[in-house]
This record gives sequence, structure tokens and C-alpha cells, in this order.
Amino acid sequence: MNPSKLRRAAGIFVFLIVSLPALRAQDAPIQSFGNDFAVRFSLKYNFLSFTEHREPEDEYTSNRPIDIGIGATYKRISLGFSISIPFLYNHEFSKTDSFDFSVSYFGNILAVEAFCRKYEGFHLEEGTANIDETDLALFSAGVSGMYIFNNEVHSLRAAYTLNRMQTVSSGGALLGFGMFYTSIHSEDGLIGRYSEKMHYIHFGPNAGYSYTWIFKNNFFININAVIGINAGVCVTNGEWFFSPQVLPKFSAGHHGGTWSVNVAFTGNFLGIIRDSSVSDSILSGKTSITFSKRF
Repeated sequence: MNPSKLRRAAGIFVFLIVSLPALRAQDAPIQSFGNDFAVRFSLKYNFLSFTEHREPEDEYTSNRPIDIGIGATYKRISLGFSISIPFLYNHEFSKTDSFDFSVSYFGNILAVEAFCRKYEGFHLEEGTANIDETDLALFSAGVSGMYIFNNEVHSLRAAYTLNRMQTVSSGGALLGFGMFYTSIHSEDGLIGRYSEKMHYIHFGPNAGYSYTWIFKNNFFININAVIGINAGVCVTNGEWFFSPQVLPKFSAGHHGGTWSVNVAFTGNFLGIIRDSSVSDSILSGKTSITFSKRF
């Protein structure tokens, strides 16, 4: 072979070897921004409701204002706190005193979320009873972890902590386990069953599915839902019960070069089913608009 052609072929071979990893990284379905730290600013609305599923059925709802939140993400860990905007609540009822905190770890293959919330002061939904407010106090805390299948092309981090970018539409199954604590106390005795504070522990496996649609210019929509099959025990009286759980999520947003934004919803439905005629449920949710700036 001609020496010049041999040198040219060798040069092309070396160029391909050097360039191929970069080309693969550019086309990777999950891409890193190269920034370990990000600051988040959010506007969010939290709600919590408690329902007695019996005749008559009563639903007690919190009256919590809209929050302004600030948080930070470092690599896989996210945390934050928020303060209430004091005048943005229904002035027909007393404002709910509340504390709501969460922390999450979103890895590439594992997502772990923990929360702690306390709400005091609820009102009945219109038409459910003649009385307007009750000194009902709800406290809940828990932790759940999920394994993300198909994680080579599907990322929850890209949709929720906003520190990754997914470039192709894809989905993945979710499988995990959760453990939760709940206490319920009707301090004014309006709800007779809870005139004494009741302490509950729930635990069990959960499974679900997540899918993200990718659009032009790095816009995305993610929908996922997890269902938990929990056993529950009332620590106060030793009673065991069935405790189903549903955890839906939604996120729609856009990734820029050094920033991201999304609108997200996270829900948590937890049932306390003692028998066919006696059951209660707790429904909590969070809707937020978040702007994330990476450094």
C-alpha cells in the first residue's frame, strides 16, 4: 500500500477513535449539563384533605395559602423550604397552620423521597354539614424508594429535579417499597373516632410506570403513577387494616442552556380501610411552578 494512503487511513482511524465517544455523548438519550449545583425558586400550593367514608360522608379540607419556596440541588440530592403568602387563603375560614418539608434523592436508577407534614385546622366542604370548622390535626411522615427500569433512556431527574435532560421519548417501570406514619386527632371531639389521637403505621411494596414525551426545543411532558399495597396497624389499639395508596405525578417544562422551568403536580392518596362500612382517606397534593438555575 502507498505510504501516504496508509498514513491517511491511520489518521482517519485515530480521528474516529477519538471522536466516537464525543458523538455518542452528544446523541445520548440522557444528557448531563455538567453542573453539580442548582438553585430553585418556586411558587406552590399545598393542600390536604381528610374524608370519612360513611353516611353522611364528610370531607375536611385545609385552608393553606400559596407558598414561595427556595431550594437547592447538589448532584442527586434536592431539598428546600417555603414560606406562606399570608393573605392568599379563603378568608371565610381560619387559615390552616401547617408545616410541610420534603427531601429527595434522584439517582439514575433509584429514586428516594422523604416527607414530613403537619396540618392543623380544617373546614368542611360546602354542603357536607352545618358546622364550618374543626380542630382536626393531621401529621404524616414517610419514606419511599423506587427502582427505575429502562434507566438508560428514561430519567425522572430530567422531569422533576431538572438536572438532567432526556432527548428521546421513552418510559420505564417503577418498583419499590414505602413506610409511612400518620396520626389523626380531632381535638374538639367533632370526629368521635379520633377524639383520642390515633397513631398509624403503613408499609408495603409499590409499583408503577413513568413515561416522558420529548418535543422540539427541549420541551417535555412526564406522567407517572405508582400504586402501593400497604398493610397498616393502629399503634394505639393494635388494630390491623388494609391501606391502599396511589401516588400520581405530572411535570411539563423546558430545558435551557443554564436553566430549566417546569409546572408539576404531586399527589398522595392514602386509604385506611377497616371493613366494608368503615374507612377513611387522606389526600394530599402539591402544585408548583419552579425555575431552576444551574451553576
